[in-house]
Amino acid sequence: MKILKCLLAVVLTCPVLVVRSAFAVPITGDITIVGDPWVKSDTGDFAKFAPVKSVVTATQNNLQTIETNPSFFWTVNGFTFNSTSVTSTSITSSTSSTATGTGITSGNGFVPTAGNWTLTTVKNKSSVLNFTAVPPTAQAVVPDSGSTFGLLFLSLAALFGLSNLRSSRLA
Repeated sequence: MKILKCLLAVVLTCPVLVVRSAFAVPITGDITIVGDPWVKSDTGDFAKFAPVKSVVTATQNNLQTIETNPSFFWTVNGFTFNSTSVTSTSITSSTSSTATGTGITSGNGFVPTAGNWTLTTVKNKSSVLNFTAVPPTAQAVVPDSGSTFGLLFLSLAALFGLSNLRSSRLA
Protein backbone atom coordinates (compact mmCIF):
# COMPACT_ATOMS: atom_id res chain seq x y z
CA MET A 1 0.00 0.00 0.00
CA LYS A 2 2.90 2.31 0.78
CA ILE A 3 4.37 1.76 -2.69
CA LEU A 4 1.01 2.46 -4.31
CA LYS A 5 0.84 5.84 -2.54
CA CYS A 6 4.39 6.63 -3.69
CA LEU A 7 3.56 5.74 -7.30
CA LEU A 8 0.40 7.84 -7.14
CA ALA A 9 2.40 10.83 -5.89
CA VAL A 10 4.90 10.44 -8.72
CA VAL A 11 2.16 10.10 -11.35
CA LEU A 12 0.46 13.26 -10.10
CA THR A 13 3.75 15.21 -10.00
CA CYS A 14 5.01 14.40 -13.52
CA PRO A 15 2.34 16.39 -15.43
CA VAL A 16 3.41 19.49 -13.49
CA LEU A 17 6.99 18.99 -14.67
CA VAL A 18 5.86 18.62 -18.28
CA VAL A 19 3.50 21.65 -18.20
CA ARG A 20 6.26 23.93 -16.87
CA SER A 21 8.16 23.60 -20.15
CA ALA A 22 5.15 24.04 -22.46
CA PHE A 23 6.11 27.58 -23.57
CA ALA A 24 9.91 27.24 -23.51
CA VAL A 25 9.91 27.95 -27.23
CA PRO A 26 10.48 31.03 -29.38
CA ILE A 27 7.63 33.28 -30.50
CA THR A 28 6.32 32.73 -34.02
CA GLY A 29 4.20 34.99 -36.20
CA ASP A 30 3.89 38.66 -36.96
CA ILE A 31 1.93 41.62 -35.67
CA THR A 32 0.88 44.90 -37.29
CA ILE A 33 0.26 47.93 -35.07
CA VAL A 34 -1.45 51.08 -36.36
CA GLY A 35 -3.03 54.29 -35.22
CA ASP A 36 -3.47 55.23 -31.58
CA PRO A 37 -1.86 52.42 -31.38
CA TRP A 38 -3.80 49.15 -31.62
CA VAL A 39 -3.33 45.72 -33.19
CA LYS A 40 -4.56 45.71 -36.79
CA SER A 41 -3.55 42.12 -37.61
CA ASP A 42 -1.49 39.30 -36.16
CA THR A 43 -0.62 35.66 -36.74
CA GLY A 44 0.94 32.77 -34.84
CA ASP A 45 1.56 33.24 -31.13
CA PHE A 46 0.64 36.93 -31.28
CA ALA A 47 -2.90 36.03 -32.38
CA LYS A 48 -3.35 33.72 -29.39
CA PHE A 49 -2.57 36.41 -26.80
CA ALA A 50 -3.13 39.78 -28.50
CA PRO A 51 -6.27 39.65 -30.65
CA VAL A 52 -7.04 42.26 -33.30
CA LYS A 53 -8.03 45.66 -31.81
CA SER A 54 -6.01 45.08 -28.61
CA VAL A 55 -4.65 48.36 -27.24
CA VAL A 56 -0.86 48.77 -27.52
CA THR A 57 1.41 50.88 -25.36
CA ALA A 58 4.19 52.25 -27.56
CA THR A 59 6.92 54.86 -27.57
CA GLN A 60 8.55 56.69 -30.46
CA ASN A 61 6.34 55.53 -33.28
CA ASN A 62 7.49 58.05 -35.85
CA LEU A 63 10.49 58.12 -38.15
CA GLN A 64 12.03 61.36 -36.84
CA THR A 65 12.51 60.00 -33.31
CA ILE A 66 13.72 56.59 -34.53
CA GLU A 67 16.45 58.17 -36.66
CA THR A 68 17.84 60.07 -33.67
CA ASN A 69 17.18 57.40 -31.03
CA PRO A 70 16.63 53.85 -32.33
CA SER A 71 15.59 52.56 -28.93
CA PHE A 72 11.82 52.18 -28.76
CA PHE A 73 9.40 49.61 -27.46
CA TRP A 74 5.81 48.48 -27.43
CA THR A 75 3.78 46.21 -25.18
CA VAL A 76 0.50 44.42 -25.75
CA ASN A 77 -1.22 41.75 -23.62
CA GLY A 78 1.97 40.36 -22.09
CA PHE A 79 4.30 40.76 -25.09
CA THR A 80 7.10 43.33 -24.89
CA PHE A 81 9.20 44.49 -27.84
CA ASN A 82 12.51 46.37 -27.66
CA SER A 83 14.28 47.55 -30.77
CA THR A 84 17.98 46.76 -31.03
CA SER A 85 18.90 48.52 -34.27
CA VAL A 86 17.76 50.53 -37.25
CA THR A 87 19.06 48.98 -40.46
CA SER A 88 17.70 51.50 -42.97
CA THR A 89 15.61 54.63 -43.31
CA SER A 90 14.24 56.10 -46.50
CA ILE A 91 11.95 58.90 -47.57
CA THR A 92 9.81 57.48 -50.35
CA SER A 93 7.99 60.75 -51.07
CA SER A 94 7.42 64.17 -49.52
CA THR A 95 4.67 62.62 -47.38
CA SER A 96 5.86 59.06 -46.73
CA SER A 97 8.92 57.48 -45.12
CA THR A 98 10.01 54.01 -44.02
CA ALA A 99 12.46 52.62 -41.47
CA THR A 100 13.49 48.99 -40.88
CA GLY A 101 15.42 47.31 -38.14
CA THR A 102 15.74 44.45 -35.69
CA GLY A 103 14.52 43.89 -32.17
CA ILE A 104 13.56 41.34 -29.54
CA THR A 105 10.09 40.36 -28.37
CA SER A 106 9.44 38.44 -25.17
CA GLY A 107 6.57 37.58 -22.88
CA ASN A 108 3.75 35.16 -22.10
CA GLY A 109 6.21 32.41 -21.14
CA PHE A 110 8.04 32.33 -24.48
CA VAL A 111 11.81 32.72 -24.75
CA PRO A 112 12.96 36.15 -26.03
CA THR A 113 12.81 36.03 -29.82
CA ALA A 114 14.61 38.23 -32.33
CA GLY A 115 12.77 39.63 -35.31
CA ASN A 116 12.55 42.31 -37.97
CA TRP A 117 10.40 45.43 -37.89
CA THR A 118 9.24 47.95 -40.47
CA LEU A 119 7.78 51.34 -39.66
CA THR A 120 5.97 53.30 -42.34
CA THR A 121 4.82 56.84 -41.61
CA VAL A 122 2.58 58.99 -43.73
CA LYS A 123 2.51 62.73 -43.07
CA ASN A 124 -0.66 63.82 -41.24
CA LYS A 125 -1.80 60.19 -40.94
CA SER A 126 -1.10 57.33 -38.59
CA SER A 127 2.01 55.17 -38.64
CA VAL A 128 2.07 51.45 -39.41
CA LEU A 129 4.52 49.25 -37.50
CA ASN A 130 4.99 45.60 -38.47
CA PHE A 131 7.08 43.08 -36.52
CA THR A 132 7.90 39.55 -37.73
CA ALA A 133 9.46 37.10 -35.30
CA VAL A 134 12.44 35.20 -36.65
CA PRO A 135 12.87 32.08 -34.48
CA PRO A 136 16.46 31.01 -33.79
CA THR A 137 18.14 28.35 -35.91
CA ALA A 138 18.02 24.68 -34.99
CA GLN A 139 21.32 24.94 -33.11
CA ALA A 140 19.70 26.97 -30.33
CA VAL A 141 18.62 24.51 -27.64
CA VAL A 142 15.91 25.14 -25.07
CA PRO A 143 16.99 23.76 -21.70
CA ASP A 144 14.84 20.99 -20.26
CA SER A 145 12.87 22.08 -17.20
CA GLY A 146 13.06 18.67 -15.55
CA SER A 147 10.41 16.77 -17.50
CA THR A 148 12.95 14.23 -18.76
CA PHE A 149 14.10 13.53 -15.22
CA GLY A 150 10.50 13.28 -14.08
CA LEU A 151 9.64 10.74 -16.76
CA LEU A 152 12.77 8.73 -15.94
CA PHE A 153 11.87 8.77 -12.24
CA LEU A 154 8.30 7.70 -13.02
CA SER A 155 9.56 4.78 -15.14
CA LEU A 156 11.98 3.61 -12.46
CA ALA A 157 9.31 3.92 -9.76
CA ALA A 158 6.90 1.87 -11.88
CA LEU A 159 9.52 -0.83 -12.42
CA PHE A 160 10.30 -0.89 -8.70
CA GLY A 161 6.60 -1.14 -7.87
CA LEU A 162 6.05 -3.96 -10.33
CA SER A 163 9.02 -5.90 -9.02
CA ASN A 164 7.78 -5.53 -5.43
CA LEU A 165 4.26 -6.54 -6.46
CA ARG A 166 5.60 -9.62 -8.23
CA SER A 167 7.85 -10.62 -5.32
CA SER A 168 4.98 -10.21 -2.80
CA ARG A 169 2.75 -12.51 -4.88
CA LEU A 170 5.47 -15.15 -5.08
CA ALA A 171 6.00 -15.19 -1.30
